[in-house]
Amino acid sequence: MQEILYLEVPTPDTAAVCNWLQQEFDPGIGEKIITPDGFRLLSPVTGTEVIKSGTQIANTQSALGNINSGKYNLKSTELSTFVWSVQRTTYLKVFRLEDAPAGERKFLESLHLALRNKFPDRYPEPPVIDLSKQSIFDALAPYYPLTVKYFQKMPKGEYDLKRVYWWEQRWREGTRNPQQPKQVIFLKEEGRRKKNPPLPFPRGEEARRTPPLPPPKGRRKKTLFWCLNPILILLFMT
Repeated sequence: MQEILYLEVPTPDTAAVCNWLQQEFDPGIGEKIITPDGFRLLSPVTGTEVIKSGTQIANTQSALGNINSGKYNLKSTELSTFVWSVQRTTYLKVFRLEDAPAGERKFLESLHLALRNKFPDRYPEPPVIDLSKQSIFDALAPYYPLTVKYFQKMPKGEYDLKRVYWWEQRWREGTRNPQQPKQVIFLKEEGRRKKNPPLPFPRGEEARRTPPLPPPKGRRKKTLFWCLNPILILLFMT
């Protein structure tokens, strides 16, 4: 079993989605069998698919004759489609049993497109209210009763609900009339240069082109002395 499709359908009416899948949607492949939460598609394997799958039969005509006579047990591939609901949202999944049937990709694409056309995304506009004549609770109670109910239980529910309403209006206005956002971070180049002064030595390609500096003269003499010192000791001992 393999999951081949997972969709979120933006509607709380899961029964309507299930009924549409069972009664109106045409999968275009296989035999449609209704289930409590969706449907199953049974697609029998054809004789050509049996031969392509690696059945080693010398004579193709005899192979097709054996298939038609029922000598070979042909397995059926199955696609199981079902829906369920979580938090006022409907979800849909399609699972495949056995191998992929012919036309599977086309079926999935048509199902996805048909669902989007039948159950499109909908974001209704919040009502226009006048808070000088009524409270935010009284204004939104006919439209969002549960929202008002739970905000009334909060310590500052009225203030918080006003902020939510304000942010919703601002988001929609920004979506309809997009503008360049204001700059809130400024970079001072002078301060950056003081914090990160240039390095006293070259890096990268410049370092490969620059010849190495010669060692100090005193260091060269001192190194030569320490190299000759053991030789002089051996001469004096002999």
